[in-house]
Amino acid sequence: MVRSWLFPLALISPALGYGVAPGAALPDGVQSRIDEIRELGPAAFAKKRAARLVGDPQARPEIVAAVQEAMGSVNPAGYVQAVHALGAGQLLLDAATVTVPSLVAVGALDQITPPKNARSVYETLANAVGYHEIPNAGHALPQEEAAALAHVLAKIVASPAHV
Repeated sequence: MVRSWLFPLALISPALGYGVAPGAALPDGVQSRIDEIRELGPAAFAKKRAARLVGDPQARPEIVAAVQEAMGSVNPAGYVQAVHALGAGQLLLDAATVTVPSLVAVGALDQITPPKNARSVYETLANAVGYHEIPNAGHALPQEEAAALAHVLAKIVASPAHV
């Protein structure tokens, strides 16, 4: 017997994108990220922005420090490319075409990619198999609630739905 394997897709803290045409100006808030990393450099950029990625930064300074360290090591040119890709992205249109079993997970306190946006992605997926809003986490969900996220991911990987 030959099996056809469909590997599941997990969208973690998904960003919707802005649908900006190639070469067109990015929205001000998005362009400001590029301007800031160029002006400040990665380390100062990370110091300025890291806390916003954590659901409760005062209660979890160790997570803020880890996020800041990771952000501080980003390659600025690669970051600029990623911001432009996000600017051109249209996740809601793309999600409707995804046919593999797909789940969405988001931190309940995510200010960057809020739960209402993640929910809209989930509702658009052609083969949605789970929506998970993880309490006590922000955008840095994998760092803040690693065990909870691993549990969610383990369930989809073990599911016969993708065999």
